[in-house]
Amino acid sequence: MSDRLSPPAQKPQSIQNKWNLVRIFSLIILCSVLISAFIGLHAYATANAAFTLTGESHDRTNIMIYGLTADQTRTDSIILASYYWRENKVVLLNIPRDLYAEYDGRKTKIVSLYAIAKVQQPNNQNYPAEYVNNFISKEYNIPIDYWVVVNMDAFKQIIDNAGGVTVNVERPFTDYAYPTDNYSGYIHPAPHFEAGVQTMNGTRALIFARSRHAAGLEGTDFARSKRQQMIIQALLVKLRSQGILTDTGKISSYANIFSNNVFTNLNVPQLIQVAQIASQLNFSTDILMANWNNTIGFLCDSTDGYGAYILRYGVTGNCTSVAGTESSSSYRAAAVSYVQHLLQSAGGKAIK
Repeated sequence: MSDRLSPPAQKPQSIQNKWNLVRIFSLIILCSVLISAFIGLHAYATANAAFTLTGESHDRTNIMIYGLTADQTRTDSIILASYYWRENKVVLLNIPRDLYAEYDGRKTKIVSLYAIAKVQQPNNQNYPAEYVNNFISKEYNIPIDYWVVVNMDAFKQIIDNAGGVTVNVERPFTDYAYPTDNYSGYIHPAPHFEAGVQTMNGTRALIFARSRHAAGLEGTDFARSKRQQMIIQALLVKLRSQGILTDTGKISSYANIFSNNVFTNLNVPQLIQVAQIASQLNFSTDILMANWNNTIGFLCDSTDGYGAYILRYGVTGNCTSVAGTESSSSYRAAAVSYVQHLLQSAGGKAIK
């Protein structure tokens, strides 16, 4: 299965705003993967071959999910999605793209590993994801069972295809610094949202979810994060209400979107099982977020030799450890333990 598309370019984020951007990416990607799986389930519902996902025998299946930059060379979002079989829980961990790593003889941010692999094997579309998978697996000593590469622009198309989403805007706000798609300037007129219940198309929903420059409370990280979750929940409710698993016409229309947006090493029987698992999830309680940031106790802000912003393992005053090296530190060990015990690490952080 091999499908592609191009996401809009991402504006460089200030240090304090990097963390909330990945939240919307993780939720968008999760929605994309689930819909892709639903499509596979419907299209191949008559298949009767036995199949199983790798990882079931040890209660954890790990899927790496990559959201590409506009030029499709780098991973703007790197997410580990772990399904725990006995608990019937999915945990999503956003691995910071600015994490500084030494791998394959290079020192770079992990966001660049995908691009490095593309240069090494430009005609092998699977190799970049597998290259990053190998780094993640080695760094955190966990198996990576599957991978998915997705374009974020699919989010807008899904919402438009669903006929928009309805949300209740809590407070009015205007963002005078919301960038254009190519980041050459700001949108004019500035996007404005009145308070109250309203239906948004894909473009407006994405602006609502990503806006971070409004004055007052809606310019805070907390408000932005909440808006992101509102949009995703509204979309999931809309898709379920449309009976995506039972309406052949609607399934076909989403299949057309995803045929250009997603590629993966999950085969059809495996997608079917993902869909069956997803259909049993309660999206309010069974999907947990495990967000890393520079206040978690083992990541710290730093710069590389050229003055560019990076993340290392450590804390302020002791910020030296680099991912992928042979050297060890208590901070790196804490990160490894966090990933290896991801369900416990994310306890109580259900998406609400």
